[in-house]
Amino acid sequence: MSWKAVLFDMDGVLIDSEEYMAKTGVRALKKYGIEAKESDFAEFVGCGENRYVGGVAEKYGVPYRTEMKEYLYQCYGEHVKEEANIPDGVLDVLHTLRSRGYKLAVCSSADRVKVLMNLAAIGAEEFRTFLAGIVTGVLEHVLDVRSGKLKPEEASELDDATVRTLAQILMDEHEKIRLDLKGCGPKPGPELVDEIKRNLPALFRDLPEGTDAGNPRALMVHAARVFLREIYSMIRSAAKEGDDLSVESLKIRIDRVAAVWAERFLGDSLGEAPSKTDEGEAR
Repeated sequence: MSWKAVLFDMDGVLIDSEEYMAKTGVRALKKYGIEAKESDFAEFVGCGENRYVGGVAEKYGVPYRTEMKEYLYQCYGEHVKEEANIPDGVLDVLHTLRSRGYKLAVCSSADRVKVLMNLAAIGAEEFRTFLAGIVTGVLEHVLDVRSGKLKPEEASELDDATVRTLAQILMDEHEKIRLDLKGCGPKPGPELVDEIKRNLPALFRDLPEGTDAGNPRALMVHAARVFLREIYSMIRSAAKEGDDLSVESLKIRIDRVAAVWAERFLGDSLGEAPSKTDEGEAR
């Protein structure tokens, strides 16, 4: 039998968050006049967050309200990266499985919001955040051109610099910036290029003339430029639909592009490569 995927439980496997969760529960329930103890939560571990919070509240004679759980998550998210414990070896295991081509997934009875917070704590969201920063920067260049702060040719030069810088970072060749995927993907460099080839082979089927198909650095520059073109495609679509072209208004679109490309770089194949678009039209 050939194994293709590995499924993980969350709490107690990828991250030990129960002690911090209990501390957070004590803090959260104080808002509702409940002076709980950390030990009060022990009997409700694994029962889901409604019962986890509600069971303790009811022990103190206070009816459970959904807002209690919502406030618990608010408190939990503030410090989970610093307070929750990542067991020794977890990041190494994740990296090893990723590098060997296994698909990874989390199975948990916890609410999705808590799962996402925990994944962020072990670094699974940081690459997506990094890419969202690239998308935001390109959008800001477009806005500067439209407001007259930048000339189109200056924006083009900045775009070229963005492509070069992104490729250098992804190849682990940048002098100052190091991308730490914390076990959530392949190592930056040729290994990352190989992953992109597996995830999105269509990206490299029609390389620009003169591109060395055997040169990982050249392929990464090409991938970075296609990423840039898709950013402009997103901006053009937003403009055509009448959206306000501001970072705040386009946050959902920005996050979507970043999420798609995070998976193209590190995760599942998402089909054909995007078609070419004219970056200048977006400006």
